[in-house]
Amino acid sequence: MQNPDLISTNKNNSNSIKHVTTKIYRRSNYLNVQSSKLIVVDYLKLVAIFVLLIASIILYKYEPSPPPTLNEIIVNQTLNNQSQNHETDEVDDNPYGFHPFYKVHKRIQYKNPNINPCNGIDPKKTLLIAILSRASNVHIREAIRSTWGASRTYNGIDIRLTFIVGVDDGMLKQIELEQAIYHDVVQINLPENYPIVSYKELATLCWSKYYCSNIQYVFKADEDIHLNTPLLTRIIAELMRNESLPQIPIMYGWFRHKSRVDRHGRYLITEEEYPGFYYPPYTFGIGYLLTQAGRDNLCTGAQRPHPVTRVGDAYITGILRDHAMVQYARFADMHYIYSTTFNGLHCHEYFIYDPKLLICMSSLHSGTNDVADEYVLVWSALYKDKDNEHVDQE
Repeated sequence: MQNPDLISTNKNNSNSIKHVTTKIYRRSNYLNVQSSKLIVVDYLKLVAIFVLLIASIILYKYEPSPPPTLNEIIVNQTLNNQSQNHETDEVDDNPYGFHPFYKVHKRIQYKNPNINPCNGIDPKKTLLIAILSRASNVHIREAIRSTWGASRTYNGIDIRLTFIVGVDDGMLKQIELEQAIYHDVVQINLPENYPIVSYKELATLCWSKYYCSNIQYVFKADEDIHLNTPLLTRIIAELMRNESLPQIPIMYGWFRHKSRVDRHGRYLITEEEYPGFYYPPYTFGIGYLLTQAGRDNLCTGAQRPHPVTRVGDAYITGILRDHAMVQYARFADMHYIYSTTFNGLHCHEYFIYDPKLLICMSSLHSGTNDVADEYVLVWSALYKDKDNEHVDQE
């Protein structure tokens, strides 16, 4: 007879084995299900990656060509316009969507003196100095007329002068008086305001195209400089030996390269005005020299669509020069001092000790207005050593 306890134990063991077997079976089924899910997920991932890869290939293949750079726009626009008659004042339809600031150039008007400053000149022996001046700076114009802008002959080159001023309601009578006495002040229909100095500077150059068209060389200057005129005419005399040079569009100055466009601060330029990261090579607006063809190209090119900025130096001698396809060249080995510290009365020493110094900034550049005597003092130091050797008083 079997032991009841033993029978009970065997039943319990049998039940335990069934229970374990059931758990193992369920666990195995669970793992199989999970494994199937993972396989499905991995498959979907592979499908998604494949679809994205195909889409990328399609997009790359049919991606439109990138928009032209600003330089390409300017060059292409200029090349297209070369086939047209540049002597007309017709303006293109602006296919590249430049802001219509450039249209202001066409609306500038000139109020001239009764006698043209260029009357009776020999264009092959005359240098025109076109000066940007504020209408209120009467004393500065007087100082320039008696110093570096005097109507003299240096190195066989005659000097003629024009001051371009804007509209100042309080100075209208004074400007009329200067025009009647000196015949060298030209008023344009723009207010005296820094943001529009670019238009005023171009008007200074274009006046010479319209009213002094035969002149072969134009030197653009600011009124806040001391200029070594005898040295400048020595350069001009050398250039005039090449009779074909005036018909080549060239600008002479001290050009800087890779100058970044300021998006903040006083000289802020918006992307709407000029979207480029760098300016084209440009020089200081305090003084630069243009051949006859260079001046004409600038004035003609200004009528065609292109970006215009408020920074006169970068616009006229960089953006517009590049747009008008005017070459640039360095002022040989001539020097300049552009500083708010080493300027003013220091200039008379610099001119004495540096015979190749062409331009030094006056104290007017630093904000000091009563500086007429400084012009006389600096010029007397510069002119004293050169009058007998280089200058023929008319």
